Amino acid sequence: MPPTVLDFKGENYDPYASPNESGDLNAAKQEMSQSKYDKNHDGTCDASVCNNVLFVNRNIEPFTKFTPIIEQNLASIGIHVKTRELDTGTAYTTIQTVKNLVPIAANAGWGKDYADPSTFAVLFQSSGISCEGQVNYSEVGMTLKQAQGCGPNVVSAYKALSSPPPSVDNQVNHCAGLTGSQRQDCWIQFDKTLMESVVPWVPYRWGNAITVTGSSVSTYAFDQFAGAISFCNIAVSNNVNPNTL
Repeated sequence: MPPTVLDFKGENYDPYASPNESGDLNAAKQEMSQSKYDKNHDGTCDASVCNNVLFVNRNIEPFTKFTPIIEQNLASIGIHVKTRELDTGTAYTTIQTVKNLVPIAANAGWGKDYADPSTFAVLFQSSGISCEGQVNYSEVGMTLKQAQGCGPNVVSAYKALSSPPPSVDNQVNHCAGLTGSQRQDCWIQFDKTLMESVVPWVPYRWGNAITVTGSSVSTYAFDQFAGAISFCNIAVSNNVNPNTL
């Protein structure tokens, strides 16, 4: 979760810390070596399912700049993707439709509705799963009943899993019922559970909002919901020539 909704109480928590900006390839290979798809356990996927893996992204910058980096990094552990760069709306519709069975996507983003971790928790609740228009894109906590409602190919994929998708519903409900420091501690543990145990998302960038104003603007308010300047809360100086406004 972004620091704008969750303060880790001074802890510099980074589950993906690496010695350099390019990541830790040895750590990635160590994880891959534990997979059933790495038959000789050398840190590289050697199963056929690791070829032509569907990867969805947007067809605009900066997303198009991320695509080759993601492709190269995944290839280094034997995962070779088949990339589809789509317009923003189509990219979202594609991953929001369960029957498409999209395994990897980098197009999705999320913004807070209000400054509390619960506004991000919906991304991982089973209630966020629907056959079309879902917001739980990774389908954490999907049940067989939900899969059955989305078509036979979804049921086949579900039954092929070694175990049902893990659910975090109870943890979300527990955190949502707390207040104060207990609530904060609960969400911190929830975040760690997602990043270290469930791992449905890998946060690879935070979006920055850059606001440029003229010299006549004396103060303005930042709209936390829109992620941009609030155009109904701007003040200008009385000492400025109105022709320069």
